[in-house]
Amino acid sequence: MSGELIAEGTGGSYGLPGQGFETVEVRVRRLGGRYAAEAKWVQGSNQGYLEEHHRLELAAVAGDPFDAVRELRCELERVGAPTAETAEACSGALVELAERLATQNGDLERATVG
Repeated sequence: MSGELIAEGTGGSYGLPGQGFETVEVRVRRLGGRYAAEAKWVQGSNQGYLEEHHRLELAAVAGDPFDAVRELRCELERVGAPTAETAEACSGALVELAERLATQNGDLERATVG
């Protein structure tokens, strides 16, 4: 998806060689007056190189960037993405969004509460 990248977060890790892994990456983009939250969920194994076994990409669009991330998180949970990795990625994106809005507006409390 095109548009200005305004926040991102990652959950999970690729582990050590010989281990399986699951990662969730979330990116938030501004699309004119709307916002798209995109996720990539990858399952695989680390063989000294990353071997992907499963990849799923999802997106949610809303008028508010926080709502787009919340909708995306619900969709990730619905399709069975790992809970901890999903929460970590979405939380990272939400924190980055709040910090970006606070920097633009000069008011972190209003950016996160409103």
